Amino acid sequence: MSYGQSMKSKSQDIEVLKLRLREFAVERDWQQFHSVRNLVLALVGEVGELAAEFQWISDDDIARALQDSNKRESVESGQHPWGMIKE
Repeated sequence: MSYGQSMKSKSQDIEVLKLRLREFAVERDWQQFHSVRNLVLALVGEVGELAAEFQWISDDDIARALQDSNKRESVESGQHPWGMIKE
């Protein structure tokens, strides 16, 4: 498969995924919640949760944790709270 064919395939995969996500939302009637206000408030809530995880952790501790592949993987997968990073 050439690079151009590979990119076309990936593009088609993304389009299929976007379609499936739209269908998923339509089946659940989620459009009613997709106002600018609701989306902004949902985003603010998520950012607040993320900020709380970093609030009392030093920059050095975060940088060290991100260098540790085991800690980084567990944090990225949601299995390891940032509060436990110093361990």
